[in-house]
Amino acid sequence: MGLLPASCHCGTVSFLISRPDPSISTLPHSNFPDLMLPYCRTSSSVISNHADEKWWIRGGTGGAKSRYLAGTCACRSCRLGSGFEIQTWAFVPRANILFGIPSTAGGGRTELKPLDFATLPRGVLQSYESSVGVIREFCGRCGATIFWHDKWRPDLIDVSVGLLRAPEGARAETWLEWWTDRVSFAEEAGNERAGSVMNWATTLIAYLEDGLKKRQEPCEDEDSLWAQTQRSC
Repeated sequence: MGLLPASCHCGTVSFLISRPDPSISTLPHSNFPDLMLPYCRTSSSVISNHADEKWWIRGGTGGAKSRYLAGTCACRSCRLGSGFEIQTWAFVPRANILFGIPSTAGGGRTELKPLDFATLPRGVLQSYESSVGVIREFCGRCGATIFWHDKWRPDLIDVSVGLLRAPEGARAETWLEWWTDRVSFAEEAGNERAGSVMNWATTLIAYLEDGLKKRQEPCEDEDSLWAQTQRSC
């Protein structure tokens, strides 16, 4: 099954991602993301994912649960943090994100350990709190966006897809299933803007959503809460 390498431009931040493993990848609990269910028009009781669906684990070759969900975001915070209109994220359990940590045996050797923000070597990641309880990590040398996580789902991490070094290319489709029904927080594209700039931004995201829908993958689980919600709309 292998490991997927990921690295920023300068190489200061590098890590590996492992395939979903039922023994560790299903442990987190998370609300449904705005990517799947628009928060602006979905009840909190549905968003809360009371059935504890593991929506971030997706199907792969032969129906195996071997991929992670990925999608696009147009929220104000991502836009200002990255300096671009669109941010791409993959949802990966913290236990499946592996960093090389200096071995306790010494000798300059390293061993792979699941991501633990508290024990990473000093200087590997820089972080800031973009809103209450929400942390964004970036490379302090080249500035690359690395992670997004919050205090409500500490064991499920948003990984910046641009870091992934999949042999098949930028979309890493042997590792990721791209959500094509919506751009997360598309409604925020015009926030704090006016006139032609607002029109340009909202039109860009509308075109992106239209293009994504034209290449939709079929829903892998017609009995999922998300699928039932869409049928009832």
